[in-house]
Order: sequence, then structure tokens, then C-alpha cells
Amino acid sequence: MCRPDPNGESGLKVGELAPSGPLRLPAVEVGNIRVPTAQVPNIVSQGAVDIANAQATRRGVELDLGVIGFTFWVAPVVDIHIGALTLSDVSLSAAIDRLRVEGVSLPVTVHGVSAGDLKLNQLTVNQISL
Repeated sequence: MCRPDPNGESGLKVGELAPSGPLRLPAVEVGNIRVPTAQVPNIVSQGAVDIANAQATRRGVELDLGVIGFTFWVAPVVDIHIGALTLSDVSLSAAIDRLRVEGVSLPVTVHGVSAGDLKLNQLTVNQISL
């Protein structure tokens, strides 16, 4: 860090700043995320697509014989095998009300930061280790 600049420019400049370890945050939460519509011309599977045990909603079939009646309940289960799957003209969009990530740990390095006409009224630092 340097102040003032040898060329007479005022401001704070940092060439590179890197903490000794990764930045750790217990949790990060972001709300109201909106992803606009994205257009994808074709999505093609890289191989076969298998859907095992696909279950349809249980349905009843009534049989009325006048004096007596029956209801047969059916819950179909189907195994589907698709050799190649192609989706065409796909539009995607997303809305996320709240996203929370816990246990965030990431390395941070800051390069080439400058701030002109920076005013610092108060700075409190409990410990600095270099």
C-alpha cells in the first residue's frame, strides 16, 4: 500500500493483498434471485436414458352390475428406456426466493485496487498479523 503516489496522485492503492488462509464464512444467504429466460436450441443426451419404476396416479375403474358393483384400483408402474433423448427449442428460467450456503471457505487474493479521495473517519483493528 502506498500514499501518496510518487506521481503526485492522491488515493489509496493496493498492488496485491492475500490473507494467510482462506476466508471462512459460517453461512451466506441471498434472496430474491431471478434468472431471465435462456433459450437453448437443442439438448441431446450423451447416451440412453432409463427411468425405472415410474408410477402413475392410482385410479379406480368401476364395474356396476345392477345389484352389485366393484371398483378395481390400478396403480401402474412402468420402466422406460429411451435410446437417445433430444429436446428442441427449450426455454429455461428460474426464480429462487432464498438461497443459503453454509460452511463457505474460499481463498481470496485482491489485485490492483485503488481508491481516490478516500476518507476514513474511524478504523478499529483488534489484531494485525503479517
